[in-house]
Amino acid sequence: MGTWYKTSKKSSPNIPIKQVSKTTTPLSRIIKTRWSPKDKKWTYSNGESPTSKLEPGTLFDSCVIMSFEDFLQELKKQRRDIIAKLHNKRVYVLSTSREEYANKKCPRNYLEKFLWRQFTGKPRNFKNTLTEIQKLLGVKIYLIEIKNSAEIKRISEEFIIKFHESGLHRADSPFAAFAYITKSTLVTLDHDLISSSKKAKVKVKDFSKFLGKILGNSTLKKILREYSLSQEKDTHVVLMYGNRNSFNPRRRR
Repeated sequence: MGTWYKTSKKSSPNIPIKQVSKTTTPLSRIIKTRWSPKDKKWTYSNGESPTSKLEPGTLFDSCVIMSFEDFLQELKKQRRDIIAKLHNKRVYVLSTSREEYANKKCPRNYLEKFLWRQFTGKPRNFKNTLTEIQKLLGVKIYLIEIKNSAEIKRISEEFIIKFHESGLHRADSPFAAFAYITKSTLVTLDHDLISSSKKAKVKVKDFSKFLGKILGNSTLKKILREYSLSQEKDTHVVLMYGNRNSFNPRRRR
């Protein structure tokens, strides 16, 4: 053994070791992004250079993130189509969504996905869901901490005043504001948010239509059909993902 070791060590070629950049971020790691009032720049947890302006991307609201969690298996089968439709842009998620995930549960079964009742399945997992979305889409996900951004807060308040009659409320206005500021495309299931965003000149996509085209005659389409029938029968329907407007053409006043 001693002879083999000495021979191997002596005859081994000098193989150069590739230096890995300290700023390289594993795809599975979510990039936390914070606004620094002192430097007036956005800073990144992965070591990217701070910037005063975030580049355009795709912004998912909370309901979209939850729908990824609930329809992950169906979405995995249509991975290529989803990536093509989202144009392979970076994905933004607001810290607001993380807060909305608190104490939420997944639907236990198909029935709970469209009936009026509190979901009773396993607890929702925000971090794991973002990781799964990242694996599915193959893009970087930036978690935007909006607390310190005075600009997001200011535009958000302006939008609430301007588009209150269109159904925009305080929980949704930060999404419209962030998409407006960064010129990103907002993806949502909320029809009031879609309507308000269009009036605010924000690029917006209806995720329910997007999913319907991708999933075809899958679970989602069945849910939408059941929802439509329940409306006709005037029965209570699900508040999808805790949002009263999800999949709803117009909120009942």
